[in-house]
Amino acid sequence: MGIEVQRVQLPFAPEPGAWGYGAAVKAIPGTTSVLFTLPGGARTPWCTADLTTGQLTRGTSLPGPLRDAHFPSMAEEDPRPWVLGMYGLGRVRFAPKPMVTDVIRKGLGKYQTCLIDLGSGLLGVGHRRNQTMTIVNTIDGGIVKRLRVGGPLIGYPLPEGRVRIIGLHHAQACDLDITAGKVVARHVLPYGSDALLVDDGVLAVLGERQDIKRVYQVQDLPSQGPGVLSVGPPPNGDSDENLGWTVIPSRIGVIGAHDLAVRRESAAPPQTRQILGTDRDGHVVLGTQTGVVLLDPVTLSPIAEHHTPRRISGAGMCSGTNAAAVLGGEEDVSILTILHW
Repeated sequence: MGIEVQRVQLPFAPEPGAWGYGAAVKAIPGTTSVLFTLPGGARTPWCTADLTTGQLTRGTSLPGPLRDAHFPSMAEEDPRPWVLGMYGLGRVRFAPKPMVTDVIRKGLGKYQTCLIDLGSGLLGVGHRRNQTMTIVNTIDGGIVKRLRVGGPLIGYPLPEGRVRIIGLHHAQACDLDITAGKVVARHVLPYGSDALLVDDGVLAVLGERQDIKRVYQVQDLPSQGPGVLSVGPPPNGDSDENLGWTVIPSRIGVIGAHDLAVRRESAAPPQTRQILGTDRDGHVVLGTQTGVVLLDPVTLSPIAEHHTPRRISGAGMCSGTNAAAVLGGEEDVSILTILHW
């Protein structure tokens, strides 16, 4: 399977290190376009790109680099999309002048990564490594409640008005009773770093938990995953301080959405970061540190891939299409790479 490459110049001046790590590229439902942010600070410029034509639309005022987005049904009273930036939550206005309005910063905390549709006019805001989720209403983004939910990644509805939250960093799933506003069940899962609901299964990047330790010599830094190098002698002679953990991706798996059993799994391609979606032929599309890999939907083995000269900053696709977008990775960091297959 061949992959065609289209390069589109983005509207900003390239600078070394302009892109931050973990830039989100979110599909706009019902279109062939994706939404992403350009390099910026607390009021960040953003773009949409049509993956068919390469046409760009630029907007302003997103509260920090994009981390996630929620697109309400067009039948809702206010169908404006919600966007979660590094420093807050806001709503996208595409016309007459594209910009983010109604920004909420207070009470949400900085650096959140996930925005989950809970139904019943509620959204969940959280971080994939943290242990709490803030519930806000979709009328004005007001805070409703905070719940102890480990590492929310994705959520999907269950019978009887419940919602299941998948939190692979904490190796658990939590079932929420939305009406009662509480967790009613917790389930054990494998450790992992990303997930996507597809039909009746959860596609997941699975791996092994690795503790993050403070070390005092370069040779003691781990060969994979993060470590913290400190200067000076360890306090009280203790050289084994634990600073939390990370998950080293090693497998791609399919987990039953309802029984949570691992149905099948296969070795993950090197440097796998996230599951972008599935294309119109059912292939699983992954984002890696250096590009995009397509997997056979049954065996989960690679069948095609595209790699960039440098590490990418983010990737995304519109599920059901045979196209993806890659941010960064080229020598000119202001290039958006669009892939077709």
